[in-house]
Amino acid sequence: MKTKRQPRAPVTADIGPETLLSDYVAVYLASRADQRNRTATARNNGHLTGLASVFSRALGRPATIADLTINKLNPFLDRLVATCRSPATVYEHRRRFMTLLRHVIWHRLAVGITPQMPLREFYRQAFAPLFLGESADLDKYRRAVEEIGSGWAVSDLTSPTSLEACKSHPLRRYIKRVWKLAYDLDLVGPWPKAVRPRIERVSRPRRRSLWNQAAIEPVAKGEAPLTVRQLYVHFYRPLRLRHSSPCTEHRFKTTVDAFARFLGREPLLTDFEDDQVGCFLASAMKHGWTPSTANTARSGLLALWRLAARKRFVDAFPDVGKLKVPARIPKVWTQSELARLFAALAKEPGKIAGVPAGLWWVALHHVLWWSAERISAVMQLRWSDIDLESGWLIVPAEFRKRRTADKATELPPEAIDALKAIYSRRRKLVFPWPYTHGDLWPRYRHIRQRAGLATDRASGFHRMRRSAASYFEAAGGNATELLGHSARRVTMCYLSPSVVKPKQAAEILFDPRAAPIGGAV
Repeated sequence: MKTKRQPRAPVTADIGPETLLSDYVAVYLASRADQRNRTATARNNGHLTGLASVFSRALGRPATIADLTINKLNPFLDRLVATCRSPATVYEHRRRFMTLLRHVIWHRLAVGITPQMPLREFYRQAFAPLFLGESADLDKYRRAVEEIGSGWAVSDLTSPTSLEACKSHPLRRYIKRVWKLAYDLDLVGPWPKAVRPRIERVSRPRRRSLWNQAAIEPVAKGEAPLTVRQLYVHFYRPLRLRHSSPCTEHRFKTTVDAFARFLGREPLLTDFEDDQVGCFLASAMKHGWTPSTANTARSGLLALWRLAARKRFVDAFPDVGKLKVPARIPKVWTQSELARLFAALAKEPGKIAGVPAGLWWVALHHVLWWSAERISAVMQLRWSDIDLESGWLIVPAEFRKRRTADKATELPPEAIDALKAIYSRRRKLVFPWPYTHGDLWPRYRHIRQRAGLATDRASGFHRMRRSAASYFEAAGGNATELLGHSARRVTMCYLSPSVVKPKQAAEILFDPRAAPIGGAV
């Protein structure tokens, strides 16, 4: 952020929080048209005016400037997603709303933004809409406000007690940026020079450039690499990950990035020490990592460490134990829940890549259910992998997790009919998804929400795989073969006891209160 105060465009005096949003849009467009000869087009005028009308209909009354708050905008955008607007359309609506909200905040028209406002509310209502759309450290800003500024008002940002609390806290630079917005809005005074932080941070583009730099810097033959990134780029990836998926490479890189953030510098091979790695995992758990995620990071670091030890780049092999991960009972869909899910999928309006969305989702879930395959493999299927006449589906090994063997599944007539309903010779993929990969899961969550089903993380696409495995095992099949697992113990994590129904003590043991029959001991 610039240290110099940013000038504000003039706003007429009769504009206030109770001004109708439609009137304010007209004033906003007029002010934008006069800036640097950039004329607002009729199309942009129509977009903003129409958006104000849609927002007013959602509120059930004419919207005012006071309604431009995060608490009202987020539910409105969620309803747009629920009505099956495309993610691109909802994104554009959000961008236009954020533009208006920034204009409102900069001109002090938002209700309640005063020096006495609680700092947490100031962060949510003013700072987050202005800056977090461009920041990769959202969680750090939130933690800084909660840990340092708990119980503060905006006016406390420059008080002596608050400044003393900021001196030694590692997140103090994030509080300073919150102060900078309050200073630009004339809510607080200047920040004293004595406690201005001078800590450099590594941004996401910088971390990417570090990987590029590690790939460019050569390592002479017979010499040991200096950094962990060089070890991964020049030794581990060519030797161990030649046929791995992009997700596997991404996990290794994010693990090394997290290790670098923990150390506060570039990780070296000399950092491969048991206590160093153990402290890193403990710190990660303290900051919200689950034991399973920490074990994944541990496996990546120890794999790099063992390779370095075999190459004699380091002296000792690792001796860092695994973290204990609680064994959870797997969640599966009941038969009635599956019926509700398929009914909700069939009612999905709109189109996906020119295919009716209801038919697209139903066909996708037919394949997920009858093949018990992962969503990543199913989304890569091509029409050449399905024989619509014989009903056989071949999932190529290249699309599957281990990439070791193809999987053949015979589909029933109802699944073939669902696939024929979306068939097109012009498309190569069976299930094209024209949006970003990350948009698939929120869209699926909204469908489950409308069906009255669970929307937690454990109830995503993988729950279909666990459900198919559990019902297949209960019917006498071998779920290990169905899922393609290498060991039975892996399959046991997929089988729900409510479906498979193993022998229970209540079915075998006798009632301890009953008297023995026939002189039994």
